[in-house]
Amino acid sequence: MNLELDPELGKTIGELIRGGGYHSPQEVVREALDLLKSREAGRQEQLARLRREVQIGIDQIHRGELHDTEEVFDDLLDGLPGPRGL
Repeated sequence: MNLELDPELGKTIGELIRGGGYHSPQEVVREALDLLKSREAGRQEQLARLRREVQIGIDQIHRGELHDTEEVFDDLLDGLPGPRGL
């Protein structure tokens, strides 16, 4: 596969090679793609974790395990330093 890169990307790849960290454009692109795949895997993991947490909340709602919002915030504010928390 051949890719045509815009001049700025070509310049960046050249600088990385000249800097001694890489030996070829392919090595730079491979490393970049590995990092991109790793980042995407992390995002997918985070999304799955958030979905699990949301499901836990939904399940709690269905079981009637709810808390009054005003009470929760009052409890939080009472624990803070300052006029209200003293």
